[in-house]
Amino acid sequence: MTLKDNITPSVLQAAVGLLQPYAPDLSPRSLVAALKAYGDAPAPTAPPQADGKPQKPLTRREAADLLSCSVGTVVRYMNQGKLRRIVLSPKCVRICPDSVAALLSGDTGKGDE
Repeated sequence: MTLKDNITPSVLQAAVGLLQPYAPDLSPRSLVAALKAYGDAPAPTAPPQADGKPQKPLTRREAADLLSCSVGTVVRYMNQGKLRRIVLSPKCVRICPDSVAALLSGDTGKGDE
């Protein structure tokens, strides 16, 4: 991502106004700095498997088999945010294998609740 240096002050102020409820300390200067830092960051890649290959997304059936539950339960877990869905098209959904591993290990990412 490249960031042009000629962002108008009104556009910056509007963006800061939209984001301030979520980041109260945000200023136009800090927004530009964050955008530049984000643009310099390397693109995220899928973590490799034990054999060095990236993990492939799972179908609902594959996730259900790994979790020893029904496909309906997998859909419910996706709707609850316990499993991360990857939407390939309106009728084609896959599940992130890392979210299945996290659910199996009991790591929900929400701390001790």
